[in-house]
Amino acid sequence: LIKEASPKMLSLAMVGQAGAYRLVTGIWRRFMKDSRCFTTSASHQNASSSPSANQKTPSYSYVVIGAGSAGCVLANRLTEDPQESVCLLEAGPKDKWLGSSRLSWKIHMPAALTYNLCDDKYNWYYHTLPQAHMDNRVMYWPRGRVWGGSSSLNAMVYIRGHAEDYNRWQREGAEGWDYEHCLPYFKKAQCHELGENRYLV
Repeated sequence: LIKEASPKMLSLAMVGQAGAYRLVTGIWRRFMKDSRCFTTSASHQNASSSPSANQKTPSYSYVVIGAGSAGCVLANRLTEDPQESVCLLEAGPKDKWLGSSRLSWKIHMPAALTYNLCDDKYNWYYHTLPQAHMDNRVMYWPRGRVWGGSSSLNAMVYIRGHAEDYNRWQREGAEGWDYEHCLPYFKKAQCHELGENRYLV
């Protein structure tokens, strides 16, 4: 999805949800100089007219924090308008091999799932609090810190939520979030080798 964004999208492989505070507290210059920084050659429509100001204080229409599935989709949609510029921030590295144009096999080969589940390069390596209904056990909770977020670590496994979860959201006031309303978007995002039916594209 990142590749589909317009030339005005700026992707910085540095700061995700957990690191957003650092951006706000003035470490912007370090991020701009980081070797994992990816920028495009396009000028930014909303930047200051001063060349020196452009170098020190870039300006964007939107800042999207986190280049996981949702962040990439949001940045892609926002940059459909050529008048808008987007800065996309991500804490982890690119999905490339050692800074080259080669794709990382740990990300792009589904069978490599176990490598990423035990490697903090692409994984936040989170653990839960003790769970009262699981004999107070602490559960391992892997979450992606790479372009694509957790979707880059899950061996291409995809599953929808249970229909009743969406229907409950509707009953509790989230208008338009019942399963029947969401189903066309699920179908739009996928295809299936067995062909189309009521629930599959």
